[in-house]
Amino acid sequence: MILDSLQAGDLAGQSFDVCIAGAGPAGITLARALSAKGKRVILLEAGGFEISPVSQEFFTGENVGLDYYDPFVSRLRYFGGASNHWGGRCRPLDARDFEVRPYLPLSGWPIAKTDLDPYAAAADAVLDIAPVATVPEGLITDDPDLMRIGYRYSPVNFNTRYRDGIVADPNILLVLNANLVDLVLDDTRRHVTGAVVRGYDPAAKSLMISARRFCLCLGGLENARFLLNADSQVKGGIANARDLVGRYFCEHPHFFVADVLFENPGALHVNFGLSPEAVAGSRLPNFSTRLMSPVRSLPREAARSLVCTSDFEVELVRAVLGRRPNCDHGGLGNWWETRDADASTAPLQINSEQVLDPTSRVRPVQGRDPFGYRQLAIDWRLALQDFATMREAVEMVGRHLARARIGRLRLRDWLRDGDPVPPGPGSEMPGGYHHMCTTRMSDDPETGAVDRNCRVHGIGNLYLGGSSIFATPGHANPTYTIVQLALRLADHLAAGPQLAQTEAGDRI
Repeated sequence: MILDSLQAGDLAGQSFDVCIAGAGPAGITLARALSAKGKRVILLEAGGFEISPVSQEFFTGENVGLDYYDPFVSRLRYFGGASNHWGGRCRPLDARDFEVRPYLPLSGWPIAKTDLDPYAAAADAVLDIAPVATVPEGLITDDPDLMRIGYRYSPVNFNTRYRDGIVADPNILLVLNANLVDLVLDDTRRHVTGAVVRGYDPAAKSLMISARRFCLCLGGLENARFLLNADSQVKGGIANARDLVGRYFCEHPHFFVADVLFENPGALHVNFGLSPEAVAGSRLPNFSTRLMSPVRSLPREAARSLVCTSDFEVELVRAVLGRRPNCDHGGLGNWWETRDADASTAPLQINSEQVLDPTSRVRPVQGRDPFGYRQLAIDWRLALQDFATMREAVEMVGRHLARARIGRLRLRDWLRDGDPVPPGPGSEMPGGYHHMCTTRMSDDPETGAVDRNCRVHGIGNLYLGGSSIFATPGHANPTYTIVQLALRLADHLAAGPQLAQTEAGDRI
């Protein structure tokens, strides 16, 4: 069933098993999984089914750290969330990403990769991708450092794929244009009794949603922003007693870090990652690099322009090739602009794991949105260790390219500097819109906002979903892991009396 928030008087007297705020990949996956278990769910979406200036205005903010994307453009406030501009690249986190690595501060998740592996098949189904075994990757002969790694590409836009099913689902009530503006806690401040929701009509009254459990799936930035603004009952904001909410903000740096001069220019599109042998003896954070072919043919780019003109053509290519076309790259226009470029060179791009740093953070500033909430400032910072990782990754790939007589590699000038200043979005892609770790997972409330079951420390029935709960970022695109975590959380929330006893215990 579907309602607009302006019609929400129909909710009077209703109660739900779970109230989910945010209908992006995490919220939609969680709602569908809970419905399949017979739970009654209310799913709140701050936007509609299409992007709107009215809703998008609430993402106005500022950057105060590294040159980064405007907060207004890196997030989407309508049904489907960030999947509306997602390229579909999927890869699970590596086992090492979950492990404690003494050379990386605060490394280690309270769960292991084996805790998420049981949800791989279900995540594959949600994302409509083939099993990971179908991805060609493996060791490189005579190279102890690197391996070729692969990605799967999902055709799923959560808006178009799951909209009709959620609207028709009798266990899910979807409320559009429903802005979560506060959570009401009981007298102990350890239990949520209701969610306060408002529509966009300033004359309309707020609505109180009752549920047994509440889950915020607002996004990697907005989960933190909401909690920091929810200070009507708790000074400093809900879950922020230790000043951790919003800290440890991570991205995946996507910088071009080097250029390759090819000995034999030709078709080449290779992703390199650390080999198991290198991992065993390495003190590096995780990373991958991407080397693309310098040769771009007119027929290929003409075909790309053709198949990317409509959803039907995109789906047809996916059905034939088993992957979606890369509609965010190339095409006739780009070919025309670069037709005279030197085909003997190509850039090397990094996708690296950022080291956790409490000064890299998101925080509210004095600017206010129309509901009076403080706007967001992104203070993205990279440590010298992050730049050292990029340099060492370049050296590894350079050695391989030279040994294999593929080409020679030259480090970009900005990365040679002892205090590097990376390029911003005016000239490159500084990151992947991957907002992570702002409400990180840790069993110790001194180092994280949620526990291993995604429950906020100190509040019995409040949970978080999405990439904000990542304990460390790894190098893989986050959507696949977001879906796995949402499926695992659905199992936890459907656990029955044992869960209720645990939640009640946290109120004492």
